[in-house]
Amino acid sequence: MGASGVGLFHDDVAADVRREYLDLLASGSSDAKVFRTIVGEWKEAIADSDDGPVYWLALAATHWE
Repeated sequence: MGASGVGLFHDDVAADVRREYLDLLASGSSDAKVFRTIVGEWKEAIADSDDGPVYWLALAATHWE
């Protein structure tokens, strides 16, 4: 885990979540399928007390955009 600044997407986990989500969505998958896929692939990070909140904030911010 690393951070290059104070913004949400300056965190490695957040940047990776956003990039993976957008890449999967761009490949033609539905939002619901992408959500299920990315949650399944990030189970370990989601369970982590440091990375879990960052994951959910990054995913929420990506959805919002």
